[in-house]
Amino acid sequence: MEVDIPAALNALAPKLGGTGVEKAQRLTGGASMETWAFTLVGGGEPRPLILRRRAVPMDPETSRSASMAAEAALIHAAGHAGAPVAPLVRLCEPEDGLGEGHITGFVAGETLGRKIVADPRFDVVRPHLARQCGQVLARIHTIPIEATPLTTADAQGELDRYEAIYRSSGAERPILELALQHLRRNLPPPLP
Repeated sequence: MEVDIPAALNALAPKLGGTGVEKAQRLTGGASMETWAFTLVGGGEPRPLILRRRAVPMDPETSRSASMAAEAALIHAAGHAGAPVAPLVRLCEPEDGLGEGHITGFVAGETLGRKIVADPRFDVVRPHLARQCGQVLARIHTIPIEATPLTTADAQGELDRYEAIYRSSGAERPILELALQHLRRNLPPPLP
């Protein structure tokens, strides 16, 4: 189903504290996800926001992707742990007409690695970037897994899952049979 994103955002604007949106535009990148930038207007100062939404509904039975609700919960948990995050504004609900998604604040910056490593504008940033990334990752790694909506899997469970997919395909490939046997004989021990 095709969604008129600007129209749906305009309809949602009062729930976000505004009267409408301007400059709604899809950003580049993303195969299964869409990212839209827009400006919320009519509630004081114009507020730039980001919509991240799943372009195609996720099949929870076959997908290994986290839901958008899980992603939003992870953003919240990372922020609570002291990692810099874009503030979560809204987890989209079915009546919003946007599908599965969430809205966050807009954070200005650069995402293209080649620009970060080569553009002279980032000369001042580059010497500190690795340390800053390490500090942020350290904060993220303090989040207890129990405080997240993530599920865990071990090597045995993943091997069982992939073998079931292979067996259900009806294919018979000797190299895959040998690979499965080898992997079963060499499974690493489960880790917490």
